Amino acid sequence: PLDSAISLIKFPFISILSRFRTGVVLAFMKLTNNYHLFESKPALSWIGRWMGRESLETIWEPLFLGKFGEYKDLVILSWFWARIKKRTSSLAYPEGGFKTFADRITQVIEELGGKLFLSTTVESIGSDPKGSFIKSGGKRINFDRIICTSPTPVFLKLANLPQNYSKKLASIKHLHALNLILISKKPFMKESYWLSIADKSFPFLVLVDHTNFMDPKFYNKEHILYIGCYLPIDHPYLKMSGRELLKTFDKYLTQINPDYRKHLLRVEKFVGPFAQPVVEKGYSKVIPEMKTPLKDVFLANLDMVYPWDRGTNYAVELGENVASIVE
Repeated sequence: PLDSAISLIKFPFISILSRFRTGVVLAFMKLTNNYHLFESKPALSWIGRWMGRESLETIWEPLFLGKFGEYKDLVILSWFWARIKKRTSSLAYPEGGFKTFADRITQVIEELGGKLFLSTTVESIGSDPKGSFIKSGGKRINFDRIICTSPTPVFLKLANLPQNYSKKLASIKHLHALNLILISKKPFMKESYWLSIADKSFPFLVLVDHTNFMDPKFYNKEHILYIGCYLPIDHPYLKMSGRELLKTFDKYLTQINPDYRKHLLRVEKFVGPFAQPVVEKGYSKVIPEMKTPLKDVFLANLDMVYPWDRGTNYAVELGENVASIVE
């Protein structure tokens, strides 16, 4: 554990002096409210200067490498500040999972007379003197307003946008989120819910033993482990099947739990495309705005929650904000 002053003091893998320096800097960041102070500073070089080389190499650099890969040295300190500022050991999760949210939203929309078209391909988004529209199945469908919640690169492909606008938004680098999900008869870890991997040789960033946090009774009394990492768009892992990935990850997983295969029931793979923007110098100047150059077409996605990182609470706030603009 590394989520409190006590756990940092007890952390055995760096010296007492490094623990003290790290604690002082983290406290400073917790108490600082103006993230603009950090926007011009590369995070890793600043961390190395103030927390010390030992703290940097043991804790932070491996985590930045796992999160951002080749872009790790580009990430600015304001992004790191936000992670520290909001860090808490108090967590919440909806009973029944996020599908509970989706089902309830669906119910309310339908009660209000709305319609949902699932598994429907949107071929393009546009706007002209007749209004805003999408094309699906070769047909034009008109709308009073359109809110697009796709990742920015997807929106750029769907919409016919001014060149300068597209160029600005296309300058944001993105990584895909890869999740390999193991469903088992027993938990993977005895007690831990979240295990960040600070070993550079490992091909994944985190293990999340979800049912060490949420009761397995919500999941057919089965246990769920998420194996997460962020990857560039052309990474070979993204093309592998779940079983192929598990074969690749197996020698690393067995270092933590040698017997996990005995209890394994199923394997699933999930990819979140363009899930993580690379927050580099000048990012605040290229963040998309909700109002787009297309009349009555609005954009709302997690590139916009800067300086915060992607998360459900920020997505909910984003939804409320774009709804207020559309009204």
